[in-house]
Amino acid sequence: MLLLAQVFILPRVAYAYPYGAAVNYSVGDSPQLLFAADLSGDGVSDLAVPSIGTDSISVLINSGSGTFAAAVNYAVAGDPYAVFAADFDGDGDRDLAAPNYFNSNVSILLNNGAGTFASAVNYAAGTGPQAIFAANLNSGSVLDLAVANADSNNVSILLGNGSGTFASAVNYNVGTLPMGIVAADLDGDSDQDLAVTNYTSGNVSILLNNGSGVFASAVNYTVGSEPQTISAADFDGDSDQDLAVVNTASSNISILLNNGSGVFASAVNYTAGTLAYGGYAADLNADGRVDLAVANFTSDNVSILLGNGDGTFASAVNYSAGDGAAYVFGADFDGDSDQDLAVTNNTDDNVSILLSQSFVASVSSSGGAGLSDFVRRLQGGFAERYAARAYIPRDLSLRAEQCTSASCNAIVQFNSPKDAELERFALRHSENHRRIPFAAERNEEQVTLRFPWASNAELPVQLCYTHQNNAEFCVESRIWTPAAFAASEVTIEQLGRVKDQFLVSLRIPSFHNFSYFTSGKSIVLVEVYDTDSRLIFRQSVNRPEIIKLLLDPRRHTIRMTPVNAAGEAGEMITIPLDVHLLADPMLRVYTQQLDALWKNLLNMLNDISRRLAR
Repeated sequence: MLLLAQVFILPRVAYAYPYGAAVNYSVGDSPQLLFAADLSGDGVSDLAVPSIGTDSISVLINSGSGTFAAAVNYAVAGDPYAVFAADFDGDGDRDLAAPNYFNSNVSILLNNGAGTFASAVNYAAGTGPQAIFAANLNSGSVLDLAVANADSNNVSILLGNGSGTFASAVNYNVGTLPMGIVAADLDGDSDQDLAVTNYTSGNVSILLNNGSGVFASAVNYTVGSEPQTISAADFDGDSDQDLAVVNTASSNISILLNNGSGVFASAVNYTAGTLAYGGYAADLNADGRVDLAVANFTSDNVSILLGNGDGTFASAVNYSAGDGAAYVFGADFDGDSDQDLAVTNNTDDNVSILLSQSFVASVSSSGGAGLSDFVRRLQGGFAERYAARAYIPRDLSLRAEQCTSASCNAIVQFNSPKDAELERFALRHSENHRRIPFAAERNEEQVTLRFPWASNAELPVQLCYTHQNNAEFCVESRIWTPAAFAASEVTIEQLGRVKDQFLVSLRIPSFHNFSYFTSGKSIVLVEVYDTDSRLIFRQSVNRPEIIKLLLDPRRHTIRMTPVNAAGEAGEMITIPLDVHLLADPMLRVYTQQLDALWKNLLNMLNDISRRLAR
């Protein structure tokens, strides 16, 4: 029997920039936490790299194409573990501030405007300063300094005078062995608060600012093991500042989401490489969501974790750096408007530059803004910047028609410039990368690709166009049949049982997933029928939703039908309940009871052990 199969466009669009091979530049011995900024006043980002082995700051001036001149070294007091570039004297160029661990002070190097620096002037901080951040801490018009002191377990605040000089330090207690610091408006009152990582105590201290550069006592939040660097950014799109903490011993990143008032949810951890050191948060792939880059000391690479925009992150993708990759910082080094990376290699005594390469976009099933958002972003300024490198498909539509139990006819349609050559388009299977032969036709700017699909299941496809300059632009998506979609996207969770009926939770994904209708507002009609085809429940859904129902899997069937604004119905999906409800809920109860019994037994054994130890 032939039927019209509904098409499902996956909701999540992720843009990925692969990075090129590392190019290395020599700096001082044992380089640490670097900083990228325009130091020479030519509009491109240069590098400042502190080195504890040579007690110096290496300045590398960028040519503008992502290549750098040989390092020029400037002496500081001793063991600079970090550097921060900002305009401390109000003359419009970037000066440098570096905390000196051995001498317990901060070196200020004023810029002469061309990327050369005056001799360091030192200001006392706490004992063993490890990290530094510059921000306007007292609501004035000049920049101040916040310094994390590893050995005195406190933070020094040095208020700026506006001339490149600073007042004496005022100290605030934090946790044990503070290693990282960031300033951001954490509580939404428009002043700069502080977040500090405490390496030994395994937590983050939050110090809220009263607006005049005076801070409340620290409130601590547990993170991973041996937290080191910290970044603040809006990871979940709710307009407040969340935190990302790189944990060295546990080799992961802790994400702490902000409730808007400077109070944070419990940490959620994401795996990085081995012995993660330095982290950097920014929109690395120009999709409007904040991503993470993490330098991994033992695995000698950089982990890229793309943000989903809701506070969650994709699994890490790793790029090789040098030996002892310690810290990472991002900027547009080659002038192509995307974020490149610079990584300090502690063992190799150099900096690796990883330039972002050609643009790749993929659509996955992890939730998010959807294809319409993808098209909107591509048609904006971002697409204009890359028009020379690729012909970007617009208004992409994938569908399957005339499906039988074994095959379908697949159709891919999109708009593309009139001068796009059909022979330059390619279709590949996303997972095994085999090319898919197709018949192509075009009408004005619309291109249609047709091909037989010898399966009635999901098909991951990659659509690519090779430009005349050999730059290739690819979009990844999936075509779904009703059966494949129902099995993968609609989930049913058993909550309990009342005699022969089950209390279930039916999770409905976004209504955009159910329809390829492009005009008007679509809905999904959710209905429950009994074995006599009598309707016992009906509800229209136009957004992600959870519906709780009391059902008998032997007698009830769930049906879902997409309907567009004109009342046209797509293919109905039937959800088989017996597959989801075979498990006896009492088995779960017995398992919970057994777990509780085991925990009680362990507690008793631990108590006996403590008593014997006395």
